[in-house]
Amino acid sequence: MNGSQGRLRRGVGDPFGGFAPESPCGARTDPGGFASQARSVRLPFTAVDETADLLERRGEPNVILLELAVGGRLDEARLRTAVRDALGAHPMARARKAADGLWHCRSSWEIPAAPDLDPLTVAAPGALRADERRQAMDTAVPLGVSPLLRIRLLPGGGDGDRLLVVTHHALFDAISCLGLVTSVIRRYNGAPDPVAEVDPALARTLPPPAPAPVRAQRARPARPVRVARVGTAGAEGYGCVLHALGASATEALATGARRQGATVNDLLITGLALALARWNREHGGQVTPLRITMPINARPADSRFEVISNLSRLTSIDIADGRDPAALLVSVAQQTRLAKRTQAPAGGPAALLLGAPRLPYAVRRSLVPVVRTVARRYADTTMLSNLGRLPALPSFDGAGPITHLWMAAPAPMPRGLSVSALTVEDRLHLAVRHRRGVLDTAAATAFTGRLVAAFAELAELPAAPEQLPI
Repeated sequence: MNGSQGRLRRGVGDPFGGFAPESPCGARTDPGGFASQARSVRLPFTAVDETADLLERRGEPNVILLELAVGGRLDEARLRTAVRDALGAHPMARARKAADGLWHCRSSWEIPAAPDLDPLTVAAPGALRADERRQAMDTAVPLGVSPLLRIRLLPGGGDGDRLLVVTHHALFDAISCLGLVTSVIRRYNGAPDPVAEVDPALARTLPPPAPAPVRAQRARPARPVRVARVGTAGAEGYGCVLHALGASATEALATGARRQGATVNDLLITGLALALARWNREHGGQVTPLRITMPINARPADSRFEVISNLSRLTSIDIADGRDPAALLVSVAQQTRLAKRTQAPAGGPAALLLGAPRLPYAVRRSLVPVVRTVARRYADTTMLSNLGRLPALPSFDGAGPITHLWMAAPAPMPRGLSVSALTVEDRLHLAVRHRRGVLDTAAATAFTGRLVAAFAELAELPAAPEQLPI
């Protein structure tokens, strides 16, 4: 274990390892440890937390959606107990925003001994999944009420039950949402969670790995294009198209990426760029310059799913011209490799201002309209969030195997569209989340078809004459 992780081991009998809290404007207090149990359950927001809180706006909840399908039926009482036990085992999963007033310089999470409410609800038999999914994405999760997640059990017909899990992006990213769901499955089965080597409360404050002595030298587009709108003007709320590739198509993507000396992630970003350029060209929109946000996971490798926090770092991939798929894939691969060797900003450029540790909350909140105005002009076109190939999840005892698993990242305006991907067992699952004012349901379904076709096209490219090291 390296030096930074060595300092993060759990303290005996102390669930937060003796982490010293901060005063309202960032001065560290009580360096020897907590003075009282009351203070031991307060942790400062990170810049990412602050930004996710401040940028959320009415009618556009900043939530992640995870949808899980099982082959059989889940027992409601057993599931409710499992959720309760998982929350009991993960203090950060019970966190809520403390009422610190307007003039504090850093907001705080407070961790109650027990959640304020039971997050599990059950839909009526026969409820339409699309309606339930839309309601889940369009319902805000208040930061001041513990826990910052909602779980909805959808009793299924002949194809089994589903779980909709919604978490607030200020506290959870997709990986920690998945980690908590995995804990729920373990508890449902009567199994304990593994003990993380690092203290989960401290790991969220780790500095990013030191970047290599390399700096990206890229000309940034002045104003990225927007997705050509084929939606109902004034329509509110989110929609989401779910798609799963078969095992052979998923393997073809992996094989095609290796043949090009690229990664599956490179291929997904390139396919999204091709689909967007073609979509805009078909619908009279601008094609270039196009820019795609790519989250980079900054978690400690030995506790990837045990740290509940929003630890993603954001970088951008520039798409100058999408007419030559092979050349575009090379360009994307070069950029993703460089991005992994350089320090991507936590929370993106907005966090530099909205997460500034010395500015009072009221001042930073007053700057939100300025940030949104800049974002309308300079925010990336869209985002591709890829969790990669996940380890096999345990099955719910008695409910059969997990047959599908999707994750859908937020798609706030001005982007209005995000694509999320993960691979479970031998199948790639895609979620295309969209603002209904940007793409209506039919348009989002058509776009998803173009996206899948672009992936298949890239998978069939001949081997590159010169391959980049993966």
